Amino acid sequence: MADPAAYQVVARRYRPQQFADLIGQEHVARGLAGAIDSGRVGHAYLFTGARGVGKTSAARIYAKALECTNRKSGEPCNLCERCQAISAGQDVDVIEIDAASNRGIDEIRQLRQNVAVRPASGNHKTYIIDEVHMLTREAFNALLKTLEEPPPHVKFVLCTTEPEKLPITILSRCQRFDFQSVDTVAIAQRLAQIVESEGLTVAPAALELIARRAAGSMRDSQSLLEQLFGIAAGDKKNIELEDVHAITGTGKDEKVGELAQALINRDSPAALSALHECLTQGADAGGVLEQLLTALRNCLVASVGCGPETFIGSTSCGVDFAELGKQAGTATMLAMLQIIDHSLARMRLSTHTTVLAEMAIVRLAALEDLDNLSEIISGIQPTEEKKQPLRHEKKKLTPTTNQKADKADQTAPATSSSVKAKTPNSWTADKTTTPSVGAEPLVIWKNAGELVGGLASDFAAMAASVSQEASHFKIEFPASAGSATAFLSRNEITKQFQSALETLTGQSCRYSVVLQEKGTTNSSGSIPAQNGSSSKPSTPSKKTVISSAGLLKETVQNPLVSHALTTFDAAIRKVDPPRKPVNSHQDMGEAEETNTEESGAT
Repeated sequence: MADPAAYQVVARRYRPQQFADLIGQEHVARGLAGAIDSGRVGHAYLFTGARGVGKTSAARIYAKALECTNRKSGEPCNLCERCQAISAGQDVDVIEIDAASNRGIDEIRQLRQNVAVRPASGNHKTYIIDEVHMLTREAFNALLKTLEEPPPHVKFVLCTTEPEKLPITILSRCQRFDFQSVDTVAIAQRLAQIVESEGLTVAPAALELIARRAAGSMRDSQSLLEQLFGIAAGDKKNIELEDVHAITGTGKDEKVGELAQALINRDSPAALSALHECLTQGADAGGVLEQLLTALRNCLVASVGCGPETFIGSTSCGVDFAELGKQAGTATMLAMLQIIDHSLARMRLSTHTTVLAEMAIVRLAALEDLDNLSEIISGIQPTEEKKQPLRHEKKKLTPTTNQKADKADQTAPATSSSVKAKTPNSWTADKTTTPSVGAEPLVIWKNAGELVGGLASDFAAMAASVSQEASHFKIEFPASAGSATAFLSRNEITKQFQSALETLTGQSCRYSVVLQEKGTTNSSGSIPAQNGSSSKPSTPSKKTVISSAGLLKETVQNPLVSHALTTFDAAIRKVDPPRKPVNSHQDMGEAEETNTEESGAT
């Protein structure tokens, strides 16, 4: 029986000892070995990547290759005294620093003092600073000069999982190597070699599941494998897939497939039953949802036309991902994945993980009852073919002389289905529209508004007077129609009205909109005479009191409010009188005068 005190874990016993042993990091191994072999060794390197992908192992191999006396093609021999001392962690010239616990400026000052000391036995001193992003800002600033111009015998290797936290001044002084996540197949192959070396038997499906659960980390996979070695102690020498499920807290692939199928079929009882079976077999609620997330992700990529080569995770769920993706649709799959992701985030912060998992399953099964926002909008907005006949029933175009003649020549009345909305392109192509020769400008303007349709028609009908000079129309609106003039002055609306006017008049036209002065009620811009006086306009009262009924009536007549009430089937509950802001010195004077009067009254 092995001595527990002398036992080394699998991750340490099978740590890579040469650049060729770095699984999945061939680009890093080739770059470092080539630099050492050619003598182009940098003074500072930065190794970045996820946990357990070989950053610290590569740094140790780099230190050995620098000091090895028998290296070949940049690879250390692992037989000489220096290689063995570095592998055992006994070489004083290879200093490993944990930046998480030595992160202050005092530690960096000590490092700067030690840098000047020559190596004890070799040619180089190598500083390996792990988790370098944990250093403080002051420590980084103290390290800058030394990192930029170290002594010739000093080499730095900085390792971090979060390079974005490093100052740009540190990044610019290092040669950077990005370590990739290890492929699942490569992890499984390496685990098979370790199992063979240990003299045990592990089912290939179990190794594949361990590799998937490691999520690209070789060290995590080796830790899981060593956890399974305890199961193989004694008479049992075989490790099966069920043993891995028990340790990792995952459900059987077949049950996850049944769960996914039940969700696509919108069968809540069957989905909850599949979830509970996974939980009773020892699975963790979060682990089951993660497996479901992977399965539905495969359905998603299949729904957009991707093949089986893009699938991840287990393919032995007993369901056809492509068929499920086609049955549910891409939009539904996206919504399902969002619900699962949100639930997993909540489960990490809650102690009621099972309840949250059940809530997620019920929501997924009831997803077909959720309304799409675009469908809501399209449902409340009437189509043009329905809206235009209704508008023509309410408002009739004022016929011109030529239009009356054309109407007399018609033998059958037009049905409501023949009335269609006209676009600017259809106005020019429509041969049935006759130019309005000799018609009143106001009539032509309102007819143009009817041709444009929509909200523009209502705003155009608010015109008080229209004058025409050659091909230019001048439209005057009441002083209260500021929203109408602003709407009709838009570029896209202007183009539509110009096309409509050209269709009605037979010539290219343009127009301008103006607001009448306050108090003007007729087209001439003057106020009707009162008490026999026509030369003096009436003086508006200082305060106008409008009743609640008047405000309600004015609000209902507003085109914007009218369209909103019709579109959303709404009702007006309350109308507040407009508040006049104090924007000028005159208004401020009036406000002060009012305050003075009120103070005097008090």
